Amino acid sequence: MVAEEAMENRYALRSRGFNLAFIASRVSRVLGMKPDEVWAKGKYRRAVQARRLLCYWAARGLGMPMSSPPRELGISIPTVSNSVARGRRIAEGKGFRLVENQIPNSVPFSGLTPFTENRHRDVLANMNREKRSVVKREVDLVRC
Repeated sequence: MVAEEAMENRYALRSRGFNLAFIASRVSRVLGMKPDEVWAKGKYRRAVQARRLLCYWAARGLGMPMSSPPRELGISIPTVSNSVARGRRIAEGKGFRLVENQIPNSVPFSGLTPFTENRHRDVLANMNREKRSVVKREVDLVRC
């Protein structure tokens, strides 16, 4: 179920026009840097942190192949793989999200108690039901 939600989320983001350039602008906003600094080469701490976050959101958020960021950033595919893991730690440690009002539905359930895990799933299921009912009401209003 979680994998299906993640896949739906990826397609929804792509359909809304999210791409590598959008991710780069989002990274620059959350890290408080200029957009050009995200693409900067070198081993400067801020640039490395920006690349890691960019690689993580590109690979996990949009499901882009790990061969896409290296072309733009001038890094190797193994470096992207490491950056994805490190970018995840940055995003989770500082609470960064690719989409500002994104609900953290990708919370790893392994660290939750069974009660909390079930409650988390119930909340997400109720939200999905509410969205469907709102859409249905809007369609019914249009038909009238």
